[in-house]
Amino acid sequence: MDKIGTIVKISCQIYEMVHTVKSNKKRCLRLGQRVDALKQLVESISREPRGSVPPTVENALNELVKILESTHDFIKMYSDTDYILRFIKCKSHQEEFAIFNDQLTESFQILSLGLQAEQRGSMEKLFSLADRQHEDEVDRKQDIEAMKRDLNELLKEARIAKDMLEINTITRENITFIKPKELIYDQPKTPFEKTETSEFYKGEFNKFPVAIKTYLKTASLRDVKQSFKRDVETMRKFESPHILRTFGICIDQKDNASPVYSIVMEYCEMGSLREVLDRKELVLILMNQAQMCLGAAHGLYRLHQTEAKPRVHGCLTSSSFMVAKGLIVKLCDFELSQTESSLLRNPQSNRKKSIGHCAPELFTSANIPYKSEIYSFGVVLWEIITRKTPWEGMSKVEIMKNVHDKQEREEITGDCPQDLRQIIDDCRAFKSSERPSARVVLDRLLKVVMMLEKETFSTAPPV
Repeated sequence: MDKIGTIVKISCQIYEMVHTVKSNKKRCLRLGQRVDALKQLVESISREPRGSVPPTVENALNELVKILESTHDFIKMYSDTDYILRFIKCKSHQEEFAIFNDQLTESFQILSLGLQAEQRGSMEKLFSLADRQHEDEVDRKQDIEAMKRDLNELLKEARIAKDMLEINTITRENITFIKPKELIYDQPKTPFEKTETSEFYKGEFNKFPVAIKTYLKTASLRDVKQSFKRDVETMRKFESPHILRTFGICIDQKDNASPVYSIVMEYCEMGSLREVLDRKELVLILMNQAQMCLGAAHGLYRLHQTEAKPRVHGCLTSSSFMVAKGLIVKLCDFELSQTESSLLRNPQSNRKKSIGHCAPELFTSANIPYKSEIYSFGVVLWEIITRKTPWEGMSKVEIMKNVHDKQEREEITGDCPQDLRQIIDDCRAFKSSERPSARVVLDRLLKVVMMLEKETFSTAPPV
């Protein structure tokens, strides 16, 4: 496979480059180690018989080429940038290191499923969340200390060095302002969706299809900026192909009229996951449904597990996911997502939940946000497989009796593999302690998808 040769070539270039960088040496070296581990993993895949590599791995290899190319360009910056400029920007680059490490970890999760347990265990330490966070924090501190020493050699006066340190700690404005003339609306300019506070339009920004969320006059600039900041914070921390991307904010004020505020975000042409499932004319085979479950799990895992304090969506339903071309599922609507600890301190701050997605414990005073969200996700998986609406036609009181009092859950109909049924039922376990974590759900769904792909290969007629 040509892409394997490309991966090996770029990996070798990165591994050589990280030993010659002039700043952020520790973090670059650590990134190089993880790239080298992935190279070894890819080389082992290249020894597999021709035609035996499933599409999931092929797609992961394609994505890895793009990730490595971006990583190569990112590390190259540290080979020829001025020392002082590097120090000023080192804090902003901290998030880029985290993003590249997350992307490499996601590639490892998919590519390593074929390894034996002992092989995977020896490599997984490089990519485990706890080890990565500890190692990366140590490396960051050492890099900053090294850059401080470099500065002290270059700057003749201590006062200048102090000023540079202060520059590094300034809080930067994260909002990207988009000029109204940079947005091209589809004509006729009519909203494709409306809510009580906003309207959604389809358009184009920098030749990229976007959805433009325009707030009605009930919203203030302060509300829009706060909402956007929360979105940006989440998008930057949890960047993934399965997280909806936000581009910027637009303020359009003409003459003496009140300004119009908009948020510009990625456009998903197929609509929400619930809308896709309701589309009777759309044929979804079991493989499509399993891959959609996997995409949704990737988005949820990013939200739950890539922070020291797990962040909880707070209102997870099938309408919390959008679907792009190719049935790519993306988690969205993060405006009010909070950490689990903050929700426990103030449960009333949570958004109004869909009654059909509520875990049994939410009908009482007990509330374990993270585990309750896993139950909601189990209902979403059930929706994807059955294409039904939870407890359709029932009142809130009837749903509460079924879920809390009778401890019932809706049947999984259709041609669904036992392993996938078990994942959905485990997520919908009545005891919160018995529900798996987002990471476990993701790993198990990966295995289901690869099993289905293997079955498809084995039953496919010869070409």
